[in-house]
Amino acid sequence: MTSKHQHEITTPRALLCERAWNWDWAENSHVIFHENGTGELTCASGLTLFLAVEFEWRPVNNTLGKPATTGLANADNPLTLGRCNIEMTLTKRLIPSLANTDTSDNVWNEALLRETAFTPKRLTLTFEKGSFVSAADTKWRKKKDLWDAPRFKYRLTIDPSPYPPREEWLGPLDQLEFWTCTQFCTERDAEFVPKKEKKTVGTRLKRFLERVKV
Repeated sequence: MTSKHQHEITTPRALLCERAWNWDWAENSHVIFHENGTGELTCASGLTLFLAVEFEWRPVNNTLGKPATTGLANADNPLTLGRCNIEMTLTKRLIPSLANTDTSDNVWNEALLRETAFTPKRLTLTFEKGSFVSAADTKWRKKKDLWDAPRFKYRLTIDPSPYPPREEWLGPLDQLEFWTCTQFCTERDAEFVPKKEKKTVGTRLKRFLERVKV
């Protein structure tokens, strides 16, 4: 899901709600917070979906409504917009977009989780503005290969992860490590141009001008 919010953020709550926060740029694993106190949590690897459940959440203090910090931000100097604490509880309800899907053959959601996964958890949210590579790219790609990775304007760090901890999962999922996913991004940075691409464009323009120079 791609965010449709292109306006300036005034409060952490305005940034948090009604948009997909993606762990990967392909938007396979994400978390969405709705204003009505519900949300959606998904995680997938390739074509396999492991989790697609609704959750319930509530703020545990009033910092979500406080004005967001303002200032300049970029890839080298991200700006922390605010922090808050919430309580989040996974449910066994499918996300609305899959509510009418035949899932009788799927092994996912509660079939992969212990009952303790559906108990309330206290989480700390940190909001940042800048130019960020997705957490999936940071984890799976070498640093030298990140020059052309998609960039995002906002990053949300959720501590601990919104995904259940390892001890609350059933089955061999150690290679996927969903429980280590704590950073999510939203809103593609349309102004970002890869450094190598910038150099290439500049070089081509320079050569073109040299050819047409009288």
